Amino acid sequence: MRSSYDAQRNEFCAYVMHERETPYGLLLGNFKSYAQSTAKAGVRGLWDADSDRIIFGTHQIAYRLRDVGVTYFPHEIERTFTFLPYAQLSEFTLGERIHVTEAFYVPHGPKFDRSVAFVVDLTLYNPGDAAVEVAVFPWALLVGQRFYGETEADVDAGVIDGSIHAVNSTLGAQRWWGGSREPYAATVSVREQALLAQMRSGTLLEEDAVVEAFVEGGDTARTSSVRGRIFGAMEYRITVEPGARSLLRLAVVFHKDGDLDLRPRFKDLLNDSKALHDTQRYFAKRLADARFLTPSQRISRGVVWAKANMLRIIKEYPIGWGSTNSPPSDILVSRDTSWFVHGFDYFLPEFSRDAIEVFNQHIEESGLMIEYVRGVNAYKTAYDLNINDDTPLHCIAMLHHYNATLDEAWVKSRLPIVRRLADYLLSQRDERGLLFGKAQGVDMYGISSWRNIIPYYKLDGAVTEINS
Repeated sequence: MRSSYDAQRNEFCAYVMHERETPYGLLLGNFKSYAQSTAKAGVRGLWDADSDRIIFGTHQIAYRLRDVGVTYFPHEIERTFTFLPYAQLSEFTLGERIHVTEAFYVPHGPKFDRSVAFVVDLTLYNPGDAAVEVAVFPWALLVGQRFYGETEADVDAGVIDGSIHAVNSTLGAQRWWGGSREPYAATVSVREQALLAQMRSGTLLEEDAVVEAFVEGGDTARTSSVRGRIFGAMEYRITVEPGARSLLRLAVVFHKDGDLDLRPRFKDLLNDSKALHDTQRYFAKRLADARFLTPSQRISRGVVWAKANMLRIIKEYPIGWGSTNSPPSDILVSRDTSWFVHGFDYFLPEFSRDAIEVFNQHIEESGLMIEYVRGVNAYKTAYDLNINDDTPLHCIAMLHHYNATLDEAWVKSRLPIVRRLADYLLSQRDERGLLFGKAQGVDMYGISSWRNIIPYYKLDGAVTEINS
C-alpha cells in the first residue's frame, strides 16, 4: 500500500470540525521547534529546542473588504478546521464575497526539518463575477516569553525591506517575519491597540507617535526600533479577480545565533513552492510503516494519530535526541521515554536507539536510572530516591529495542549498562527479597512510582509496581 492520507484506504486521519467543537488548534513541530494554534487559528507561540524558549508571541490575522469598508478580526470570524497529521486548515468566508483558507504548518522534510519556523499559507478565492480588493493584516507579539510567562527583554525590532527583523540585543537571537508579497505597509509598535485601531479604520499608514511604517516605494532600507513589549503588523493589499485564487505566504524563522545570516533561509522558506508538499511527504513516508487497519474507524484513526503525534514530539536537543511528555519543553523523562520506545521501535527504531542512548549516558554512578534530564543543559535528577520505576523500565526498553531490531552487536556492547542497572536493583532488596523504597520527602521526592506528582503524598516501601 503506497503512502497516502486517503480515507478510501481506511486511514481516516483527517478530522473536520467547527471551531466551537474544539478548545485548541493543532500543536505541530519538526526536529527543532513547536508551534501551537489557538481555536481561532492564531499561532500561540513558536518554541526553540536549542534554548527551551518561546521565541515568538501570538500571531493573528485580520481581513478587510476594502470596497465595503469592513475589517474582520479573528474573534468576529467563524471557521471550520481540517486537522491533518502535518497541517491545519482553517476555512471561512468574508461577507459572502471571499473564501479564505489558512494552512498552518511547521515545515519539515529535508530542507527545513531543523528550522525554527512556522508558515501560514493564505488562499483567497473569489467565486463572484467582479474583482474584490482585500487587505490582509497579520500582526504579532514580536518577542518571546519563558513558558508563556515573563516576556523576553532587550529586543530591538525594525522593518527592513518590508519584513520585520527582531533581535535580542543581549543574547543575539534573531527572528525574521514577513510575507511572499511586497506589503503595502509594515510597522512596529509598543501599543497593540494602536495597530488594531488602524486596522479597523482601514490602513496601517495613519500617523501614530509610537509607530514607524515602511511604505511601498519609500526607503526600503530603513529600520525602526523600539524596546520592550513590541508588536508588529503588516498590510497586504490583494486584488482577487472573478473566479481566481490569490496566494500569500506568511512565515517566521528564528535562530539563536545573531551572527548567522538568517535572511537567505527566511527568503527560501517564503519562496519554496514545495515546503508544504515536503512536510506532507515526511509524514506520509513515516506513517506508511507499522500500519494497523481494523474494521473500526475509531481504532484505525487512533493508530494513525498516535504515530502522527509521536512524530511531532521528536526533537534534536543540544544533548541528543528525545521526546518530552509535556510539549513544548526540554524535560526528557526516563519512564516516558521507555514507553515511547515500545511504539517508536515499530516505525522509527533509529530514534528509539538515540533516545535510549541519552539516558545510557546519564545513569547515576550508583546504577540508579535518573527521573529526567534537561535537553538543553543536561541537568538531571533522581529526586533523592533510592529506587524508582525508571530503572527497570529502562532495562525493559532496551530489551524491547533489541527484540525489534535484532541488533546483537548493539545489545552486546550495552550489556555492561544492563548489568549495572540490574545489580543496583538487586542491591535494594530487603530481608524478604523485595525491592524497598526509602523516600526522603513527599510529592516527587516521596513517591517511588510513575504517578509521582501528588502534593504532600508519600508512597515508598515495597512498591507493587516496581516489584512486579
